[in-house]
Amino acid sequence: MTARKLKPTYVVCVHKRGYPASLEPGKRYRRLPDARASRLGFVRIIDDSGESFLFPPAWFAPAVLKAKRKPTRLKPKPTKPKTRLRRPRSG
Repeated sequence: MTARKLKPTYVVCVHKRGYPASLEPGKRYRRLPDARASRLGFVRIIDDSGESFLFPPAWFAPAVLKAKRKPTRLKPKPTKPKTRLRRPRSG
């Protein structure tokens, strides 16, 4: 069986009982795939310190990320052609 690399997902903290310094409700956090943590009934989260810790999954809700949009280029406004005034010919 080949090991496949799973992408991290993002979750939003909805509860922070007991961890006032490391989690903020409403803030988005990165969730790392961890089979061992799942077997123990936890999720692995990278908190504000930059380290990963195990937390109860009930403290988080899936975060919906918006897809990146290609930047749109604004079309330049058409300019009026400059009209040159002609002097009458003398002659």
